[in-house]
Amino acid sequence: MDTHIKWYTQKKSERVASILLEKQFVLHCSNTLKEAQEKMIDILKKQHNEDSICFGDTLIFSDSESSKNLNKSGITYTNKHDQSTLLSKVVVLEAMGMIEDGEIVLYGDFNVSAGIFGAEIVYIFLATEHSFSNKIQAIQQITQMSQDPRLSSIEGTGVGFISNGRKFDKRIRVMLYNVYAE
Repeated sequence: MDTHIKWYTQKKSERVASILLEKQFVLHCSNTLKEAQEKMIDILKKQHNEDSICFGDTLIFSDSESSKNLNKSGITYTNKHDQSTLLSKVVVLEAMGMIEDGEIVLYGDFNVSAGIFGAEIVYIFLATEHSFSNKIQAIQQITQMSQDPRLSSIEGTGVGFISNGRKFDKRIRVMLYNVYAE
């Protein structure tokens, strides 16, 4: 990777992490998505092995290698999205991005409901490069992105914003990673 791109990516990660910490989110930082996936599996195995775990509408573990690693880990989880899984002890979600002021943007009815009202502990995967300048831009871009066939499995078109971790008393835990770090 080019030295300048690496420097830029590192500085952006530091800035995003600083904003999220200021908003009192619990933060787990990784250099790459693969590293964040491995860290998530490790956390689930060590801290939540006996808990009910649900993966929300997320593509994070959809590729064959990460899916195989998740299944090999022995973690019992569900991808079913209904009222009972909404109240799972742990939910793993994927954010669409972050607004520059630190608000996390969720998309899909299950993700919004679980992230704001549901599980006791919510892990949200967030790429440092996925950012919006404001809520209007976020909604416009998500509306355009929702036409992508890869997002067709997401249930509903709800958009939710989590403005700070302080309101959720360490319930929201962000898995921050870089898309372009490799």
